[in-house]
This record gives sequence, C-alpha cells and structure tokens, in this order.
Amino acid sequence: MPNAGLIIQVAIGIIFSVSAASKWIGPARFSDAVSNYKILPNWLSGSAAILIMFAETWFAFAHLTGYGLGSSLSGALLMLALFAFAVSVNLVRGRDLSCYCFGHASEPISVATLFKLLLIAGGESLLFVRHSTVAVSRANLDIVGIAMFWALLLLTAILWMFDFRYLVGLFKSK
Repeated sequence: MPNAGLIIQVAIGIIFSVSAASKWIGPARFSDAVSNYKILPNWLSGSAAILIMFAETWFAFAHLTGYGLGSSLSGALLMLALFAFAVSVNLVRGRDLSCYCFGHASEPISVATLFKLLLIAGGESLLFVRHSTVAVSRANLDIVGIAMFWALLLLTAILWMFDFRYLVGLFKSK
C-alpha cells in the first residue's frame, strides 16, 4: 500500500498536469488571463504566462515521476504563494474575475479559490518537510498505480466538497 506522501505527490502531479496541459492548448488566451489579473505590467504578462506554463509542466513531471522533485518543491510552493497573492489582491480590489486556474475562464475567484490553493500548498509543504520521493520504476509501478487511484479519488472528493453552490443546493429547502 502506498504511503500518504506518495498519494499527495501524485495528486499534486495530476493537478499540475491538467493545469499545464490546459494552458498549452491556448497560450495566448492564458497570457491574456495573466494580464487580466493586473498584477504585472502588460508587457511582462506574456513572459510570465510562458514561465508559468513551463514551470507547471516541470512540476507535473517531477511529482508524477519523483525525478527532480526535491529541487522543484520550493519552486512549486513559491508559485502557489504567488497565485494566492494574485487572487487575494483581486478579491480585495473587489474584481469579478475568472480564476483561469486551468488555463481558461472558469469559476470566478473567491475565498474558495484561495482555500484550494492553500490546500494544495499544504500538501506541497508536507512533501517539502518529508522530502521522501518515490521515483517510478518497474519495481514500484504497482504502488504508483495504487497511489494514482487514491490520488484521483482524493481529488474527486475535494472537488466535490468545494463545489459550494452544489452543497448549498443540497441543504436548501425547496
């Protein structure tokens, strides 16, 4: 049975994979999204978008394979902190802005967006403190497969739990 660290590692790897892939599908659209946050000057938004796309791709690879994970953990934590900062600034400004969390206009930013970022950063922090990585090899491929299952299950549960509109709807009387 895989340990909790491996499940967290794979879950975060899946998040970075989906996020990076969606941004690579529409890089110009993602560059516009970075610009829409109004944190950076417009002339820097395109470069920042490309840097984010490459970083998320690297973080996904490192989390899913274990290779280079130790050196990427601090970068991933920094990026998550910057995302949380950008969301916080725009919430304080009262802006109605899409999250663009997965490269396209999605749900509007909210306290729930911040909570999701902090949850991912919490998992990343646990990995950083433990620094126990598992590189994928033939010998432990079955363990990684089981970890993948539990990671997907965990992500599905978290996504369902944080769909606040759905949960509120469950408890509203009709």
